Amino acid sequence: GGSVDGDIWLHPGATKKVSGGAKVTGVYKQGPAFDPMLNQGIIAATNASIAAASLSASAGSPVTINLKNMSMALTAAANTTYVINLLDLILAGPKAVLTLSGTNTTNYVINISRYMSLSSGASILLTGGLQPQNVLFNVTGTGRAITLDGGSYLSGVVLATRRDIILKGDRKST
Repeated sequence: GGSVDGDIWLHPGATKKVSGGAKVTGVYKQGPAFDPMLNQGIIAATNASIAAASLSASAGSPVTINLKNMSMALTAAANTTYVINLLDLILAGPKAVLTLSGTNTTNYVINISRYMSLSSGASILLTGGLQPQNVLFNVTGTGRAITLDGGSYLSGVVLATRRDIILKGDRKST
């Protein structure tokens, strides 16, 4: 059982599959009453993804993050936006920890063009006052589904306008 803390909006024709003890703390919103708002949201999300993807990478930022039972920490100053343009973001194993540090005025934009996966207890943690709403994982284009499974933990906003997201496991994402 993984969990989603919040509502899930489904476009017409979309289906929901919840299994293995997974839960949603909010409600499912689907149907004619929600379609106009959802369509506006899709346009806004697509525009936000395009804008984020157009940002230049910050100096010294990595091109790929692939952690298998090892950790990595990134720190950004207050009142800055740290941009990382990655091919892949892959974390596997309980010791695979990506720590993002900053204040409540720090922003991270992590553009991922190819693959994003957290598995087997991997974690993305925020420290120093950095807030989940200030961390954007922008997974661009089409391709493999994003996977968050095996007790993995992610704190931030995942924006994937053209990808499936597969959630499995026993810890929650925030």
